[in-house]
Amino acid sequence: MPGPAAGDRCRHLIVFCSLKSMNEKYVKDHADLIAQVRGVTRGSISGYEQMMLASLKSKSPEAVSQWMKNQVYIALGVFLSECAHRKIDACPMEGFDPRNLMRSWNCPKKVLSQWCSAPSGIGLLTMMRPSKRRFVLIKGSVIDRS
Repeated sequence: MPGPAAGDRCRHLIVFCSLKSMNEKYVKDHADLIAQVRGVTRGSISGYEQMMLASLKSKSPEAVSQWMKNQVYIALGVFLSECAHRKIDACPMEGFDPRNLMRSWNCPKKVLSQWCSAPSGIGLLTMMRPSKRRFVLIKGSVIDRS
């Protein structure tokens, strides 16, 4: 099991985060993105959009925040499972200062929260520090622009 220095010794450092808040505009933009990516009409996913909007409206801001935090950990779990399936060394990691990460990667600090990471490729023979990369927020997804 890797120790605290795993983030320094890993081949890749995958960082998981969520938005600080979610609103009706975000849900509608997300539905637009789904329709665009799937190549379907907006009308064909209107039921799904209405379900998301109703779910959002029925929750308090605290409940929405907790739901988003849970989504981060679900994504982390899926990532770690896939790494295990592919026999790639990886481990979950918390305890780092996300402000330093946001500063060095130019992340939009006002919109992101719920941070955790997963160093991967720890057991590879060629070790290297993760390079500084630039990330941008596009429709709620953080996209690598390096």
